Amino acid sequence: MIRTTNQELLLLNLLILALVIFSPLGSAQAQVLPVATFFGGSNLDGWYDVPIVEAADGTIYVAGATLSNDLPISDGCFDPSANGGYDIFVAHFDAGMTQLLHATYLGGSGADAVWPGLDMLLAADGTVYVATASNSTDYPTTTGAFCTTPGGSYDVVITRLSSDLTQVEASTYLGGSNIDDFPKLDLHPSGDILVTCGTVSYNFPTTAGAFREVLRGGKDLAIARLTADLTTLVAGTYLGSSGNDWPEAIENYGSDEIFLTGWTRSTAFPTTDGAFMEHGAYGTYHAFVSCLSSDLTTLVAGTYINGNNWEFGYGLLLDETGSVYACGHTASTDFPGTSGGAQPTYAGSSGAGAGDDMWIARFSHDLTTLTAATYLGGADWENAVNMVLVPDGIIVGGTTSSQDFPVTAEAFNPLPNGGSSNYTQSMTLTKLNRDLT
Repeated sequence: MIRTTNQELLLLNLLILALVIFSPLGSAQAQVLPVATFFGGSNLDGWYDVPIVEAADGTIYVAGATLSNDLPISDGCFDPSANGGYDIFVAHFDAGMTQLLHATYLGGSGADAVWPGLDMLLAADGTVYVATASNSTDYPTTTGAFCTTPGGSYDVVITRLSSDLTQVEASTYLGGSNIDDFPKLDLHPSGDILVTCGTVSYNFPTTAGAFREVLRGGKDLAIARLTADLTTLVAGTYLGSSGNDWPEAIENYGSDEIFLTGWTRSTAFPTTDGAFMEHGAYGTYHAFVSCLSSDLTTLVAGTYINGNNWEFGYGLLLDETGSVYACGHTASTDFPGTSGGAQPTYAGSSGAGAGDDMWIARFSHDLTTLTAATYLGGADWENAVNMVLVPDGIIVGGTTSSQDFPVTAEAFNPLPNGGSSNYTQSMTLTKLNRDLT
């Protein structure tokens, strides 16, 4: 099994920072790196997922894991001291990243923000939500929270911090009696918080009438909708089948739909009649895209996407027309829909994990039609991990170990700096038009 390791995820996270600080690719300034900075202490900082979010005023929030007990922490922050083991850090920079405005530790005496790390989002009022997996029995929770005590060996924890990082306004555990981890966040238009995670708990909290109230496999997705103050579970459901199923992204579209992507070992992962691909084929791992109603009672749409080998799904977004974009990596030489794409043929080495290419696909909103797709890569290993919409296209972020990854003549850096293995890679940023041609 090939999964992102510490090194690859660290590159991924720096990449997300690059998306914030680079001018749009293809502009006259695309080759300029205007701003960059280090942040950390005397030990490991920021490995695994490191979400980076731009606030409405242009300032930048960064979160991650740390083993340092000497981070530059701001006066009056929620927690000025490390708590033992892995802790979370949250830092707030000015728009030019020349000043650290606020920073705090967050965690308990156990391991917080362990692999694969954490997720973060900003609410409309500027408050900061952070979610991760924790085995701390003393993780800071708030009075009246949905759950103030852990239920299993690892639970998801979700915390709302004030914008200046001085107060924990709400904080809760979320999980069952076994392992719950890998959380991803999004906002519902009502202000509720949407969470998806992986779970092996048979008693993850679900609600009456949920799409699935029972664990189906070794590891299922779980999806929960919590009130903004993290006191009430509005809706909760499982999503999965007999194999292991992993979430990678969750996106809300309008008030009635929640889209997800990830990867599954299940051959009967839930899909819908008329979906682009109702059944997984070949390979040991399959990518999927799913759409649930916002009350989590109905699978509105669901499809596999795979070829003759394996696929992993990582990034997800919806454009203003409702088209659904997803991306990841593949070892399939016949990934569907790539004829006419920007890179119509597979460039990697044959065999799963030997030299996967990126895949990027666009679906109709109801997931019945694959409207565009392309490979992206060279002879060695690639993975597409995230996407950002820009007015005239999409920017795809990922990693490569290929010397022949397709770059443009005036690129900021036309040659890779990383190693040649799957896990010592260079970051990539590629701008494609919306029809991926």
